[in-house]
Amino acid sequence: MSRIPKRISNPSIKAEGLIYLNEINQTFPYHTELAGPNGCSIHIWMGEENQNKGLLYRLYRLASNYRDVIQCTYSNGTSEGIWPDPINMYEDEYLHP
Repeated sequence: MSRIPKRISNPSIKAEGLIYLNEINQTFPYHTELAGPNGCSIHIWMGEENQNKGLLYRLYRLASNYRDVIQCTYSNGTSEGIWPDPINMYEDEYLHP
């Protein structure tokens, strides 16, 4: 987790899965792509109502627990849907080992 998340315009692609934050009972769609030999990039759709940078960093850290994330982008829109058989990430798996 070496880079600061960068806001981009909303990409028109489907999400790979959802990141679950149980404490606030909310899910956030995400998509990853290979970014080189050291890991992947992740895009997180925050939605229109979520402008909180602390929440974004929490999602980024959680995703980094699951994958070797080396870049992060986010947008305030929504994804074009979710692919069948999504790969979901759950906060509880790392809060309560």
